[in-house]
Amino acid sequence: MNYDVNVMSVENVFYRNESRWAREVCKTRYYDAVVFFTEGEIEYRFPQKTVVARKGDILFLPGNIPYSGVRHSGHCSYYVIDFLCSDEAQFECFGAPCAFPVTNYQKVQQQFERALRLWNHSSVDTMIGLKGFLYALLRERFYTNEESGNQTPENEILRFIESHIGDPNLSIAKICEELYISDSQLRRAVHKLAGTSPNGYITTIRLNKAKVLLSASDQSIKDISYACGFASPYYFSRVFSKATGMSPSAYRARTRD
Repeated sequence: MNYDVNVMSVENVFYRNESRWAREVCKTRYYDAVVFFTEGEIEYRFPQKTVVARKGDILFLPGNIPYSGVRHSGHCSYYVIDFLCSDEAQFECFGAPCAFPVTNYQKVQQQFERALRLWNHSSVDTMIGLKGFLYALLRERFYTNEESGNQTPENEILRFIESHIGDPNLSIAKICEELYISDSQLRRAVHKLAGTSPNGYITTIRLNKAKVLLSASDQSIKDISYACGFASPYYFSRVFSKATGMSPSAYRARTRD
């Protein structure tokens, strides 16, 4: 597979700070983009996958794939770099669309701030500097993975579980199949970062999401159970009661007193 990406041009660099972002209709954007989130959370829905990006994540967004999206938070802010590749399919060969958390938030934020300054104060070296920044991001994310044998980063495993938590069919076998890892790799990674088994982590994330929805939304308990990936409202109530010592309805009443 050809892993070369030729960035022809940077078309726009901007920063958005807004509370009304919405993309209800599935549409294709013209440019490829790199997006760095500094606040909030957005769920991007593509034909073949769903990607959730939140504060501290970098989103790689191909320009030739239609998508819609929904905010999971009241407020969002992010930097965007729009660019064009010589081949529209080049960006996809790296696995885009995808999102991954940065390891040094403050440093990355400063880099995007500098990219925005470069764009706003156009000079002879503006395009060279911006292209160099894009290539550095691509190498940090993708070339490193290729050189290390395509091992999935441990935090990406947790991110995958979190972004698919609403799927009642989410299982160890499915995670391993989607991420191309073995059962033992998955168990070691989850235990290292979360201190529990994959199934235990899935249940914890589902219950935490349910608690938020019970406290902050008016959704029915039935709808919440399905939104959190439980196979049935009865099973949800049984698991929730065992973990918290109270039923979902009792928990909702207590948190709203």
